[in-house]
Amino acid sequence: MLNIEIKKIDIKDFGCYKDYKQHSQLGIGNDFNDGRVNIFYGRNYSGKSTYSKIFQSIELKQLPEKYGDIDFEIKLANQTFIKSNEITTHMLPIDCKVFNQRFIDDNIYLHNDNKLNSFQISIGSDTNGTLKKIEDIRLNELKPRNEKLSQIESNITEKQKKNKISKDSLDSKLRTTASKIKNLKNPSVVVGNKYDIRDIKEEFSEHSSQFPILPSQSDKDALAELEKKINQAKIRILEKNIAKPQKIDLVSSDKNFNFTLFLENTKKLLSKVVSVSNILDEYKNSPDKINWIKHGVDIHGENPEKCVFCGNSIDGGFIKNLKLVFSDELSSLENELAKRKSEIKSEIQKLNSIPNINKEDYFNDSAADIQNINKDIRNVISDRKEALKTLESKIFEKQRDIFSKIEINDLNWSDFSEIQVEIDSLYNSTIKQIEQFEDRKIKSIDFLRRYYIVKEFPISEFIKLSNEVDKLEEDIDEEFKEQEKLKEEKEKFEQDFIELESSLKSESEAVKRINMILQNSLAHSEISLGSVDDEEGIYFEVSRNEARAYNLSEGEKSLIAFAYYIARLKSLSTEEKSKTILFIDDPISSLDDNNIFYIYNLIFCLLEKKEFLQYFLSTHNLDFLKYTNKFSVKKDYYLIEKTKEAENTPSRSYIKKIPKYLSNKVTEFVFLFEQIYRVATEQENENNFSVFYNFPNNGRKFIETLLYFKYPDYKTKNDDKINSYFGNENAAFIQRINNEYSHGEDRFDRTRNPINTSEFIHDARIILSALYQNDPEQFKSFLNNSNLILPDFLEER
Repeated sequence: MLNIEIKKIDIKDFGCYKDYKQHSQLGIGNDFNDGRVNIFYGRNYSGKSTYSKIFQSIELKQLPEKYGDIDFEIKLANQTFIKSNEITTHMLPIDCKVFNQRFIDDNIYLHNDNKLNSFQISIGSDTNGTLKKIEDIRLNELKPRNEKLSQIESNITEKQKKNKISKDSLDSKLRTTASKIKNLKNPSVVVGNKYDIRDIKEEFSEHSSQFPILPSQSDKDALAELEKKINQAKIRILEKNIAKPQKIDLVSSDKNFNFTLFLENTKKLLSKVVSVSNILDEYKNSPDKINWIKHGVDIHGENPEKCVFCGNSIDGGFIKNLKLVFSDELSSLENELAKRKSEIKSEIQKLNSIPNINKEDYFNDSAADIQNINKDIRNVISDRKEALKTLESKIFEKQRDIFSKIEINDLNWSDFSEIQVEIDSLYNSTIKQIEQFEDRKIKSIDFLRRYYIVKEFPISEFIKLSNEVDKLEEDIDEEFKEQEKLKEEKEKFEQDFIELESSLKSESEAVKRINMILQNSLAHSEISLGSVDDEEGIYFEVSRNEARAYNLSEGEKSLIAFAYYIARLKSLSTEEKSKTILFIDDPISSLDDNNIFYIYNLIFCLLEKKEFLQYFLSTHNLDFLKYTNKFSVKKDYYLIEKTKEAENTPSRSYIKKIPKYLSNKVTEFVFLFEQIYRVATEQENENNFSVFYNFPNNGRKFIETLLYFKYPDYKTKNDDKINSYFGNENAAFIQRINNEYSHGEDRFDRTRNPINTSEFIHDARIILSALYQNDPEQFKSFLNNSNLILPDFLEER
């Protein structure tokens, strides 16, 4: 068993069906039952033909035109679904053969000279070899390829769904990241105002190698280095370009002062011992005493009279002789020492005048380097000044004790050359940055943006998601290639199949079978078809009473079309029938009572054979509906109703389980009684609005039928019949139903006013009361047929 019967049809939007759910309270409430004929009753324009077009779309592999956005879903017994948007693109597991007005219009189109389009029917030839080849192609070539194509279609659909999920996930992550990147401020990391998913995709595909690597949290050094680069990039993005800074040259100033030579010469002066006259020979080994004598002479001046220390008188000649003791060599040494001291002060002033590098003249990211260089400069200056002051103190010591030998150790004189290399590097780098400022800024923007990207969306995650999408797309491409290959192979075998089948078909057999159905099953021997072969091709020619028929009535068209439909069904193979669902929509339209019976009998025979997968049948005719009770097969009945839920909303169609009174021993007379009973006993609401709305017409028809059977003569006037049956006191209400409520021409404004349903309840009770009073036996029979109870307002009587 194929297990592919239709179990449920939900219709979101198709013609008069809107948001119809088969399992809902407004629907059937359950699946279609297995092995049962599904019979639908509905008045004209209720939605029967629209429902049949769902099945016809499967047959024709296309949706009907001019229906807007069609949306329906069919559930099969194997839990698979057929959606309306898949009808034209997917291989469907079932086929349908639909008889409806479109079938009649498409196939019974009269050309000039009453010719019909021809078709062919299998004639059951005994060419066993050809039949075996056909069966072999069908089972061994087409069937496995169809199964494989169906599997591939399923694989493609599944992989496309997965690919969409993966791609949507990737795009969502990219889109979210791009949005965050675009909205970053102080600094902005986007060049221009645009940055979206296309830009971030290009970043990953073209520049992923330039993304910064995020170190682990345990790698403190790497984290610090990355943080430094981030801060540097922020500074470079926000700052403006600068003017060319002044270059500092520390080495050139050193050329004017040779410290090593200066130190050597100073050492010589400090170690120099000045000779004195013989008069002081006794003190020559006592420089301190000589120095004391010299200072004493200097203190007393040229012609002292008394000693400033003891107050005794001093011989002027003695002082003069003492002054002659100290030679010009001593004076020269003193001058040299004073000069050296002056040079030291001058050099210290030069050192103090050496400027720091002004960080305002450089880019902000050089601040740390400038601070280090300035510190090094200050350290060198400090070291040099310390050396110079040491020399200065030694000279001062020599000046005080000029006859003594002053010792001094070697002094360290720091060099500016290494610092100058750093200064030159900073300067040259800055000049280059000034010249390449815009390029540097863009590189900083790129670096910082890519840092934020990789922080939000790691490259490893991007690669993983991208690989998933790429792999699925590759798999889908492979499936498509395999599908295309199988389709080409299938087309070849289908062509062979068609050619073999064509050798077993004949137009004349088609004509023969249609004529047999027309004459035997439909009892229309006066109508026949004949095949005509001319230069334009083969056509069917219609004859009536053996004469060419140039005009066909709608009933004749329906009969020929239905005979054509049955003949086509008979031409299907057993396997084709096992996968085919039939839908016969209103087959007795435009036919009289005799033809209704013949159509019923033809369908009865069709159902008895049980050759097809599933059967659906619809009608608007209560007499034909009554005939369907005689079908020997199991059947389910449904009612198609079009209801208007509110005055300002369009009508909608619904399919429900049919009331038993309609499916069992049904007549329109019984139906009208039940409608009047509902008005008399129910309160109006949204679910029964249409019952009240249709009451005037239903009441008029019921009254006319009731009075006709009660008073079948044509001599008694209708007004007299109403007075006799309903009584004079109620006649006015009945006349109002017949002459006012069920018509609009005399009171054209009535359709603009709300319906007076309270009066309808009153009038319905008048009708039921009169019927109960005049013929209680007939009234009870009505109740029994519809499984209704005697209403309260009659029990009180």
